[in-house]
Amino acid sequence: MKSEKRRSLFVFCLITLATSAPIPAQVVQIGAASGFPGATVQVPVTLAGAADASAALVRLDYDPFALALPSVLPGELLSPAHAIDAHAPEPGRFNVAVYAADGAPPLAGPSGTLLILVFLISSDAAPGDTPITLTAATPALPTSDLIAATGARLGHAVEAGHVTVLSEAGLRSDWLLYE
Repeated sequence: MKSEKRRSLFVFCLITLATSAPIPAQVVQIGAASGFPGATVQVPVTLAGAADASAALVRLDYDPFALALPSVLPGELLSPAHAIDAHAPEPGRFNVAVYAADGAPPLAGPSGTLLILVFLISSDAAPGDTPITLTAATPALPTSDLIAATGARLGHAVEAGHVTVLSEAGLRSDWLLYE
C-alpha cells in the first residue's frame, strides 16, 4: 500500500513536471518563398520574442537539385556592428552565424527579420514545395543556437520553411504584350 502511494506520487510529479515545463518564448522561423525555375527567391528567417539576443546560428539542409547558390542578406534586426558568416560545406547544406563584437548592442528588437536567405531555383527543379530544414546536431555543433548579450544560451524553438517551385505549365510563352 505504501509503495503504491509512493509510485502514484512519483507519477503525479512526473506528469506535473512534464506539463508545466516552460515552452521557449523565443522562436526562430524559416519562412517561405515561391518562384519559377531559374528565378532567385528570398526566404526570410525571423525571430520572435528574443528580447536580449545578440547572436544566432542556423544550420540548414535543402534539396541541392532544386535550390542552388545559397547566400544571405542582413535583416532589419541586425546593426552594422553585427557580422554574418555563411558557409556551404557541401551541396544541400548551408550554415549561417550572426554575431556582434564584444560590447556591441544586442539585436535591434525582440522580433523581426534576422536574415534573408537567397537561393536560385534550379532550371530543372520539379514543381512543388522544397523544404528548408535544420541540419541534425553533431557533438560539436547544435542545429541552431540563440545567444544573449550576456553569453547565455537562450532556449528557443525553430520552425522549418520551404520554397515552392511554381509550374510553368499553362503559361503562354507565345502571348505578346507588344507587337
